[in-house]
Amino acid sequence: MKTSVSGKDHLEDSYKALELKYSDIRLQASLKVICFIGAIAHILFLFLFAFMGATFMAIFNILSIGVWIYAFVLSQKQRYEWAVHIVTAEMFIHAILATSFVGPDLGFQFYLWPLIGLLLTMPSNKLKQSTFFCVIVIIGFIVLSIATKNVEFTYALAPIVNYVYATNVLFAALPFVLTILYLRSTNSDNEKELFSQANMDDLTGTYNRRFVHDLMESSETEQRRRSFDSYSLVLGDVDNFKQINDSLGHQVGDTAIREIASVLKNNVRDSDIVSRWGGEEFLIILANADIETSEKVVHKIRHGINHDIDIPQLSELGLSMSFGIASAHRHMSFEETIRQADIKLYQAKAAGRDRVLS
Repeated sequence: MKTSVSGKDHLEDSYKALELKYSDIRLQASLKVICFIGAIAHILFLFLFAFMGATFMAIFNILSIGVWIYAFVLSQKQRYEWAVHIVTAEMFIHAILATSFVGPDLGFQFYLWPLIGLLLTMPSNKLKQSTFFCVIVIIGFIVLSIATKNVEFTYALAPIVNYVYATNVLFAALPFVLTILYLRSTNSDNEKELFSQANMDDLTGTYNRRFVHDLMESSETEQRRRSFDSYSLVLGDVDNFKQINDSLGHQVGDTAIREIASVLKNNVRDSDIVSRWGGEEFLIILANADIETSEKVVHKIRHGINHDIDIPQLSELGLSMSFGIASAHRHMSFEETIRQADIKLYQAKAAGRDRVLS
């Protein structure tokens, strides 16, 4: 017996695939740079430990440099998660060994903290798994700090100890700062994308009906509307659009809608709002515009539709639009204003189309 798969399951599967795709893109963009910087840092550590007389750590850093170079090679081959696992293990072991051999005064224990951010952003790690690893890192930091509190090491370069400590703290903190800045930027981009998906019409790039309703019905907009001297609503409908679709196909119809939307947007102010109200219907909100001003704008739009749009398939059938205009004043609701604009549009259609009535 076959098990049916719901639309929700398909949606979740698609989302997971998309999330994995963009996670790989994020890793690809950052991992190569991280591996390169990590290799350079460990070369510097090699010389530091050699001059300090910490022979074991100097030898270990030779191995660490090889690990970071290998991780870089893996990232070049797009084996990002393997590279991250290797880097994570090296950072954990290096922080523990360095602190255990030279003590906490040089600040190598702080390199455990960037691991938390790295573990939390790993796309393959589930939340519980990431949380478990982060707890291990925190416990490791606490145990390491307590266990190495009395570790003493005779430094050959004692005068620069404080500088090394400050540098290690800085570079350990830097990933947190960069991660937060990246997340802020990403969240901002995501919010803009979500806003666009929720409030913009894909075909025309104009606002959709939902956006206009939310805008005009909000209490803040209501107060702002009342402060206008007046505003006008223009409701426009493409003439004979069903005939265009039936005789020439939906692709031509879509092209006509896009071209009309472009004319509408190019002939209004930045403060005005153009919205695709329905299939072939558009709504324009003209702020602080009376009937006379609105008529001038609409006649300009009508002329642009009639003369500036060049779609070869429509050379015989033609392309035009009818408009209804209604002006609202201080105590007139949005619903009442759009109802009046709709009546005028209906009258324009009945009068022979390609008309403007107010």
